[in-house]
Amino acid sequence: MKSGNGRIDANYNCQIATSENQLIVGSDVIIEANDRDALQPMVEVVEETLEEPIKEIAADSGYSSYDNYEYLAKNNKTGYIPDQNFKKAQKQQYHTYHEENFKYDRNKDSYLCPEGKALTPHKIRRSNTSYRKWRQTIYKASDCQACRNRRLCTKQPQRTIVREDRRILLDQMRERLFSPEGRGKYKKRLYATEPVFGNIKHNLGYRYFLLRTLKKVKGEFKLMCIGHNLKKMHCLIALSA
Repeated sequence: MKSGNGRIDANYNCQIATSENQLIVGSDVIIEANDRDALQPMVEVVEETLEEPIKEIAADSGYSSYDNYEYLAKNNKTGYIPDQNFKKAQKQQYHTYHEENFKYDRNKDSYLCPEGKALTPHKIRRSNTSYRKWRQTIYKASDCQACRNRRLCTKQPQRTIVREDRRILLDQMRERLFSPEGRGKYKKRLYATEPVFGNIKHNLGYRYFLLRTLKKVKGEFKLMCIGHNLKKMHCLIALSA
């Protein structure tokens, strides 16, 4: 996976979940380069540790996926997880014919392009694996040839839009994060989680693992987390004295 210096190297991917006062309440080490498959296991680890259900979860865009959004919805958990295009959506930094500027009409099950032309369902595409289940609908325009701005919109004869059937979950997540309350809750992770990694790597000096194999590295990382928690608890006790 990519290192901090931008070089592709052999690394371990460390996962933590923290409380608002920067105590680590769950940790793990994985060998996948991305974090998408780590959300559900981490939530389950935290719930087992705290012996109570987690109701709200804030995580960065690396954990964004339809599978994760669906998992949160099915388990009555409120998520604050921006998708990879969230910043652009927030600032509306799209060119005129970007698909985000095509308005979806749920009642008619069709898209309306910036020029007022309709895109209707053309084909259904489904996953062919048992690991992930998804269904996508491909919407296609019918009269792009007469459009004077077709070359600005698409290089194909007709413009198409691919919509995941679970897209409503992404829209709901964005709406939540656009709200003042949602922005405030998401910002909490900036001082609840990020400083913990900074403390472990820079203040405590744990920048490399001394052991090898995933099982041993998991144990070594737990010791690092215990060291962080002991120092943090000492500071919290001193402040409350």
